Amino acid sequence: MKTKSIKLLLCTFILLFAKSVSAQKYEEYAQTVREEVWSWDDPAFNNYTIPDEYKDESAVILATHDRILATGKNKLRFDAETWFRINKELLYTNTYRTMVLINDKVSLEKYATMSFKEQEKIPGYRMSNKFKTIFGARIIKPDGTIKEIDVEDEAVEITEGKKDKVDHKKLAISDLAVGDILDYFFQYEGHIDTENIPPINFIFGGEYPILSYSIHCEIGRKLTVEYRPINGAPDFQESTNEEDDIILDVEKKNIPKVRGYNRWISTLRETPIIRMSILNNASKAIWKPKTARKRGLHKNIPATTILDDAKSAYGNEKGVLAGYVAKDARKSINDFRKKNPNATKQELASFIYDAVYFHLINYDLYGELYFIKVVNAFLKYYKIESKIGFVTNRYGARMDELANMYDLHNILLVNDNTQLFTYKPPFNFAGEVNPIFEGETALTFSDTKYKGDILQGKEGTFKVPFTDENYNKSITNLSVTFTEDPLILEMNHRTTQKGNLKENYQYRFFTIERWEEEMRARLGINKSALEEMEDSRRQRKYIEDRKELEAEQEKKLEDVFKEELNGYYTTYPKEITAYQVLQLGVTSLKPDFISEVTYKQEGLVQKVGPNYILNVGKLIGNHLNLKGEERERDVDIYIPSARSFDYIIQIQIPEGYVVDNIKDLNQQLDKNAGSFKASVAQEGQQLNVTVSKVYKKAFLPVAEWNNLLRMLDAATEFRTQSVVLKKI
Repeated sequence: MKTKSIKLLLCTFILLFAKSVSAQKYEEYAQTVREEVWSWDDPAFNNYTIPDEYKDESAVILATHDRILATGKNKLRFDAETWFRINKELLYTNTYRTMVLINDKVSLEKYATMSFKEQEKIPGYRMSNKFKTIFGARIIKPDGTIKEIDVEDEAVEITEGKKDKVDHKKLAISDLAVGDILDYFFQYEGHIDTENIPPINFIFGGEYPILSYSIHCEIGRKLTVEYRPINGAPDFQESTNEEDDIILDVEKKNIPKVRGYNRWISTLRETPIIRMSILNNASKAIWKPKTARKRGLHKNIPATTILDDAKSAYGNEKGVLAGYVAKDARKSINDFRKKNPNATKQELASFIYDAVYFHLINYDLYGELYFIKVVNAFLKYYKIESKIGFVTNRYGARMDELANMYDLHNILLVNDNTQLFTYKPPFNFAGEVNPIFEGETALTFSDTKYKGDILQGKEGTFKVPFTDENYNKSITNLSVTFTEDPLILEMNHRTTQKGNLKENYQYRFFTIERWEEEMRARLGINKSALEEMEDSRRQRKYIEDRKELEAEQEKKLEDVFKEELNGYYTTYPKEITAYQVLQLGVTSLKPDFISEVTYKQEGLVQKVGPNYILNVGKLIGNHLNLKGEERERDVDIYIPSARSFDYIIQIQIPEGYVVDNIKDLNQQLDKNAGSFKASVAQEGQQLNVTVSKVYKKAFLPVAEWNNLLRMLDAATEFRTQSVVLKKI
């Protein structure tokens, strides 16, 4: 007891002392770093002129330099359990410096603010990983005057949460103007004990042209370095210093901008990149696959070797059915089997997926690998055929260009490939496939066993199918009535979102009460969450907190509907009179998201003499309208998924008025990339408007870009259309 007290006092003293000097030390150190960076002898950062061909660009990157310094050293570390211990700590510094010419107000707005976290401590196994960020900036005026920004004085703290905890700092660079050059850098530093540096991507291209991009890496000889240039990226020049540390250098001049960089792009498949991992494989505190490489430099590791890493990471399934998640899921599964003795294997497999999913989230256990392993263990237990699969995502590396095991995702093929199970929390149910895998070819393993804790089995392949525009569908039903004041419309607005289009709505309109209600109905759990909490002595004390959370979420829904309508019309409704979320869409029993709202809206009707003009086009909401450089593209098109948007609009025409020029609203365009159709018909005093906009494919070659633009332009043009209500 005395020893523990001494340890506690020692810990408290160290923490209090560290906190008192931390801020002062940070500011002093940050200033030292800034002086060192500004003193770099790099000719690229002394060039303030641009070629004539770039004079009309929004911005031009004059120079960018990435400097990576990483060493792995034994260090005496304080540990609350063992007092002191020797551990191999990874010391990592990444200095990213960029000098950009601001050529218009668009780029000025982009670069006028910067955000960063000064210091962060992330808990690890028995010790913490410490990170800090140093930011520096200076403005170079057209006359050559240099003004350094006082970051410590001008950056403000941004707080989050009920306790107003400081999350990060934000800096407004107020003196920056069009024609200026902004020279800035971020230096990220880590003292890392229990994890590796996240994989690094050096991207040779972007939104703006780059006159010079250089990289310099100094990496300790006891570390493991793995890298792969892809998509035509230049290669490193490899060397060593007198201490046998690994030295990597590369420089590329005059890199053109990537047209289409900010929309519908798969960067890892379209842009020249060097992908690199720096691994502290000598550390015993960091988990690594059994197939991990030893120290040294490794270039273009075969994809089969990376796959072996992922198979090693999968490990075996021993013990995965022993925890609370499996215990509760097993109860739900057995109840289902008793109630449904004639259920097919497909139905049972789907129920297993949903049961594990529900209980996994309720225990706050998130993770693709763990989820897939638990589901697969249950499938085996109930004698349902399955295959374990590894698949890339369409925004990640190609299967033959893997750089690390995190490029691969775990999936399950079930019942002779008739069912595909992927993990996409918190809303997917069995049968819904994460769209990032569409079109990808998975490597599968059946009859699996574990030799040396590495997955083995009969190999195969499976191509994940694309979903179509009918599966991913948005349906808007809109009933429009003129009020006593014809300039104000009363709307009943029902939204149905299907397939991959519903997730955005599920996040924004989420309430724990609705999610629980739908999930419990799917699993046949008769008691509500509150009733279960009442039955549990441990959970009973949290009932009021739960009720408070439910009430708070319900109260916020009106604001969510207001924001949704503001996004639809680009103006807020005058008044919301009723609203409800009918379905969240998280189970196969209720697969679609459905909401309904009644409101009054202004700004869609104008009075002209005795007549009124109704902007019918705006009733289909806000649409993507590409202008200027946004219409230029030189890379392939990766749309999240094929999709369609249907609008069924019924407008009640006031008595004493007739509608003119409705024929002008009829439009039809059908291309390989997409289609747009609008039709208008009148039945008595009701005007029926039907509109359909379709993105036919999730992937299009750049040659189809103009056809896709034509569809987008047709929708934009329709939004300008109006009808005249003439007084009889």
